[in-house]
Amino acid sequence: MEVAFIMEIGIEIQATPKLSTLIKRSDQEAESPFRGKSLRAFAFVGAGVSWLLAFGTVASADEFEHGLECPSYPWPHQGILSSYDHSSSRRHQVYQQVCASCHSMSLVAYRDLVGGAYTEEEAKALAAEIEVVDGPNEEGRNVHSPLGN
Repeated sequence: MEVAFIMEIGIEIQATPKLSTLIKRSDQEAESPFRGKSLRAFAFVGAGVSWLLAFGTVASADEFEHGLECPSYPWPHQGILSSYDHSSSRRHQVYQQVCASCHSMSLVAYRDLVGGAYTEEEAKALAAEIEVVDGPNEEGRNVHSPLGN
């Protein structure tokens, strides 16, 4: 069967039988009530399988590689009404005992701590505990003096 197409300018074009057959097939496929649903379901299943293959094995590969489980510590701040030990965090106890060996506070001034965590007197007392190298004396030895002076 041949189907005639009329363009907007008024020229009539005759379609080949192959084209008309394709047009009929696409019309019949569009009328199928299960065509869109099955394709959508197939896409969701494919996406789910892809996600499982991509991300489902990451954690298990890490566990098998190291053979370690994450330790569970009884942290005192894990409860609903619990909180951090504010007095130790204000004293910089964690920083002084753990972090200071690798990470310096050379870019943080003690005056920046005033108002947020400390009063001016507390910041001065904290700075007085720190000893810095002032430079060599007459004998050529480095002189250590408190930071607050």
